[in-house]
Amino acid sequence: MMFLALRVAPLIAALALTPASAFEPAGRAARLCAPAAEGAPAAEGAPAAQNAPKAKAGAEAEAEANGDLKPVLSTSDLRKLTAIFEDIFEARREGESDLKPRQGLEEFINGFEDKRGETRSFLSLVPDIELALRGATTYKDSGVQKGRVKQEKKTESFGGEIQYAVLAPGRYSSKTAYPLILSIPALGETLDEHLKTHWTDTALRDGTIIAAVGMPSDLEMWDTMGSAENGGGVVRAMHVFREVRNAYNVDIERVFIAGKGDGVAAALTIASLFPDRFAGVIGRNGDASDLSPLNFKNLPVMFAGAGEKASAFAKAAEGMSNAPVAIAPDATDTDVWSWMADRRRAANPSSVALRPTLWQGNKAYWLEVIGVDPNNLRPAEATIDRATNTVTVKADGVLEVRVYFNDRLVDMSAPVRVIVNGVEHEHTIERRLRTMLDLAWQTGDFGRVYTSERVYDVPVVTGGDGS
Repeated sequence: MMFLALRVAPLIAALALTPASAFEPAGRAARLCAPAAEGAPAAEGAPAAQNAPKAKAGAEAEAEANGDLKPVLSTSDLRKLTAIFEDIFEARREGESDLKPRQGLEEFINGFEDKRGETRSFLSLVPDIELALRGATTYKDSGVQKGRVKQEKKTESFGGEIQYAVLAPGRYSSKTAYPLILSIPALGETLDEHLKTHWTDTALRDGTIIAAVGMPSDLEMWDTMGSAENGGGVVRAMHVFREVRNAYNVDIERVFIAGKGDGVAAALTIASLFPDRFAGVIGRNGDASDLSPLNFKNLPVMFAGAGEKASAFAKAAEGMSNAPVAIAPDATDTDVWSWMADRRRAANPSSVALRPTLWQGNKAYWLEVIGVDPNNLRPAEATIDRATNTVTVKADGVLEVRVYFNDRLVDMSAPVRVIVNGVEHEHTIERRLRTMLDLAWQTGDFGRVYTSERVYDVPVVTGGDGS
């Protein structure tokens, strides 16, 4: 099974990271948010769903090292930039050269940087770039069953069929970005039953998109990759995540994964593999597994009815997490909706922790581990201190680490110190336009833009247990 899981690993990476435009001929660039709706937080540029609780700065947002960056481009310049990004990704989606629109982008950049008195690099304007990328697509209302459950079937990338069901708000508008709940039903529940029975709060149904994921018939496969012939729960959930983001205007900063009963453990596993994709995890009337909370350092969890393992998970998280773990035995979906109100994804946290696996989950936020030792699966931890422009990484059992940079994390106009297991590197990190464009295209995650990346050797740890 491990061999098969290794064969499937590139597929799940593709499901999680491949641009939506590569799969949707009618769409534009990948998985973007529409222009901000009225009342949206202007600084972040992410629109809030109508009738939804307004997203506030939670503990995870407070932990972000964003350098207090704010958008600076005028409305007209932002529109121009959005149109250019649209043309670049349209050309890539069609398999055509993006040279002409990239030349247009370079002209736009030169025009900005040549303004009298302007000293900033265009690529330092991370909030503006994110806003333009989010706005570079349009969604359609056609095909959306508003206020009713829509059953869907899709063929997996490697064969087989995935079933899921989507419940969109009754007044869904493709011009508004909505939170998404990716929900895993309990064993034996139908998708329709799950959505109609367990997600009944009126405000929640009016303010969010809920997608129920059809899992394998074998419960043992729910928290696995599965095989090359039969995808496990991880593959299926991330496949549904991609499909829903392609078809609906999803607020990429407010995506939650939930599990009911047997689905709680599966939801936790999926979140641990992709912690930077979610704003929170919701467990309902089901217990946790023996999973370590290390990868949840910046990912809050709510257990609405749980057991001893959930309590143990919460206890263990106290010493290693920036994000809260809430246990509310009698919580309803109304309470869940209230809990979601102040949750936004921590896109650029100042500290990250990552416990790698053999088959996936070796990248989180701005840190990636490379060359994992199968006999020494040790956690990697890293911090960024923007005040001193210092990145500190501690890792064991891996050959290299890759660090992704942007001006939210560090001041890239000044030298950056990177310390890996005590070995110090100091250099100026060059912002690269092509890197920014390629990473945005490859990941489809336009709420988190990186303008450079660099790989560092990991010196062997001597002394201590490395844990």
